[in-house]
Amino acid sequence: MSRALGAALGMLGFAVTLIAGLWVHNPVERTLVRALLSAVIFVVIGLLLGGAIELVFAEYLAARRRASTPDPPAGARASRDKDSPPPPAPESGETA
Repeated sequence: MSRALGAALGMLGFAVTLIAGLWVHNPVERTLVRALLSAVIFVVIGLLLGGAIELVFAEYLAARRRASTPDPPAGARASRDKDSPPPPAPESGETA
């Protein structure tokens, strides 16, 4: 996702800078250099934003998974402990 967002923002930055430079009749060389620089800057911004979005989404999914798996009720845990046999007593020569 971060790579796709970086590529999309890079192309957007390149296109906007290119159109704006040609619109105001700047020299083509200067316009292309600025458009390439803009594309690189916007790719980096897109990669950072995409990484942040992926991190937030992964945390959201993990929290949702934790919320969807219910903990056993406290009474069920206590009744299970009552039903289980007590641990064996240590033999006379053993220490606990």
